[in-house]
Amino acid sequence: MDSIKTLFLLIFFSQWVLLTPDPLDIGNEWIEITPSETLDVITGGAAIYVDVSHLVKKPLDFDGAKELFPEGSIEGVLITKNAKEIRISSKGNSFTNEETFLVVPGVKLIPTNIEIIAVKLRSSIELKGAKVFWKNGRK
Repeated sequence: MDSIKTLFLLIFFSQWVLLTPDPLDIGNEWIEITPSETLDVITGGAAIYVDVSHLVKKPLDFDGAKELFPEGSIEGVLITKNAKEIRISSKGNSFTNEETFLVVPGVKLIPTNIEIIAVKLRSSIELKGAKVFWKNGRK
């Protein structure tokens, strides 16, 4: 029954939220992003996505992306409404025909039914002009 409920939630409420309308630089120093509305979590697979399309040569294959952006190169913290911190760390990439994203999920599955009020990020690789998105769930 839970899987049917989750599928329903993903079909009707899954969303991408652009957190940084203007590109920003992510480097060794922590940056904090405060969304205009709290971020919700539908499934534990919710994650931050960092658009690095402008930093890669096309076509880029999966192995090339792993070499350019190794796992753990971005780390961060999701801050909940009740001041709990949830660690996140980059783990893989996501591709479309035109875009390349670094996927930054929870180190552990992110709890559902929480409200996230801020995101802190830093990167061991200088990411100039990146846009940051929130995806609230994944199958």
